[in-house]
Amino acid sequence: MCTWYAPFRYGANSCQPLHNNIEHSVIPPQIAEAREREIGTVIERAAKRSCREKAREERRLSDPHAGEGAIVDIDVGYDGAWQKRGQGHNSLTGVGHAIGVKCGGVVGHSTRNKKCRTCDSAKRKGTEAAPHECRANWEKSAKAMEPDIAVELANGAAADGIRFATVIGNDDSSTIKKLREEVDSTIAKWSDITHA
Repeated sequence: MCTWYAPFRYGANSCQPLHNNIEHSVIPPQIAEAREREIGTVIERAAKRSCREKAREERRLSDPHAGEGAIVDIDVGYDGAWQKRGQGHNSLTGVGHAIGVKCGGVVGHSTRNKKCRTCDSAKRKGTEAAPHECRANWEKSAKAMEPDIAVELANGAAADGIRFATVIGNDDSSTIKKLREEVDSTIAKWSDITHA
């Protein structure tokens, strides 16, 4: 028998027939959330390590003869997303990721968060927040998250010996505009077939 992680907001009971058929137990959502907080930093470190490995692979595939310390131009697919709440771009969270065209792996990702439950709870109670890893890192609009993450990823790429030469993505002009203004004015922009 195996244990299965089930982060269902509507309750694990809604999937009980499935669980009974495949004979495994389900971790209740409350326990799963507590464990997520405990292992979250481990998962994040593993994700960052994976991105670094894929960035090195993309670098090698893009220029197999590049010397140590040389910055290699790569092409990436980039997109960002945020969860909509109601009308417009008013999300509290956003995510962006860059995928190396040659290796097909994620070479960088980041998030933007407008809220932190721990900080908000302390504020409501009029107390100081307990020591924690605060996730709040954004105060601007949700629409501005995608371009900001793209800039962060492009600026951080040099640490892995790569430079975003071409960004393939949707026709969101704000992202390429910000990349060209804040990172490199020569970055090329291609529209992907899905968004074209």
